[in-house]
Amino acid sequence: MNFTLNQIESIMKKMGGSLLLEGMPITKLPDELKRVEDTLDLIETEIEKLPEGMDIGGDLYLAYTMISELPSGLKIGGMLDLENTNVKELPEDIKIGGDVVLRGSEIERLPDFLVVDGDLDLRNTPIKDLPKGLIVNGNLDLRKTQIERLPEGLEVTGNMLLQGTKIKENDMPTDYEVGGKIYLSNSMIYKAERYDSHTVVLQDRGIVLSRAEAEKIMARQEGSLILRNLPIGELPDDLIVNGNLDISGTEIEELPKNLTVKGSLFAEDTHIHRMTLDTAVGKDIFFRNSALRELPNNLIVEGSLVLTGADIKELPKRLTVDGDLMIYNTKLTKEQLGEDLVVKGVIELSNKGNPKMIETIKDYEEYKIQEKYGKEFL
Repeated sequence: MNFTLNQIESIMKKMGGSLLLEGMPITKLPDELKRVEDTLDLIETEIEKLPEGMDIGGDLYLAYTMISELPSGLKIGGMLDLENTNVKELPEDIKIGGDVVLRGSEIERLPDFLVVDGDLDLRNTPIKDLPKGLIVNGNLDLRKTQIERLPEGLEVTGNMLLQGTKIKENDMPTDYEVGGKIYLSNSMIYKAERYDSHTVVLQDRGIVLSRAEAEKIMARQEGSLILRNLPIGELPDDLIVNGNLDISGTEIEELPKNLTVKGSLFAEDTHIHRMTLDTAVGKDIFFRNSALRELPNNLIVEGSLVLTGADIKELPKRLTVDGDLMIYNTKLTKEQLGEDLVVKGVIELSNKGNPKMIETIKDYEEYKIQEKYGKEFL
């Protein structure tokens, strides 16, 4: 399913200058399309490339697509979202007017003297070196990357997040500017004194949240405990959350013992490696883009289980999911589902942003999951 230029122009007219095609089964845009006045949203489409010399007035969303390279002459007035794609480098002449989101992608190289007018998010990418002359007019997020050294002359107006990197004290440049804070927990830097002339440096394992503090927060949040992106490093054992628990983006490395969550558990972008059977969750479980490697055998999930982009390499034995199972952009393949897996909803295995994996959209359309595994995903 693809559109002609006349059809595209008609859609943009109805959408006030935007072209919002998220989730549609399109594989290409017409080569004659050069200008989108506002937002171009192609998330989870089958798009593989963009026309040369495109000028996009607003944001460009390409997350979870099969795109592997961007065209030359690309101009973006707003943000660029390439999350979980196979793009390995950005064009030398690219122009971006907002945030650059590359987390979970295959990015290996950025252009020299790149200026980002917003945040630069490189979390969970294989990039090893930052370009010379890099300027980030926002936050620089390098969590869980392969970066070992920062370039001289680096300028970051916001915060710099180095959690989980291999950067050592001697790898920090002598000439750099950071306008906010440098976050170093779970990194290989243990001393803060030498960086005081630049900024405040944090080196800890995060705040230990007491039971009394947790109960105060839950009282204000109608039973939920929402801690997303807070510097929390530990939760109390035997914690009972009557609503949702959101610890996404925190410093938490282990779930507390005997944790009970009566709503959903959100643990996205965390360093948590394993979940045990003493964690009880009443609804959905989200470990998207996390370090999760291990789930317990005999696990029963009473809602959906979302492992998109997690480090997990195999499913536990006798896993039962009452909702949907989402495992795309992981190293799991259909052959690893196992005879004892029970999914009552939809299994989404399709690695739309990673055609190197066994599962692609077309491959999955030809492969029918056995009825006991759940519905076919089309």
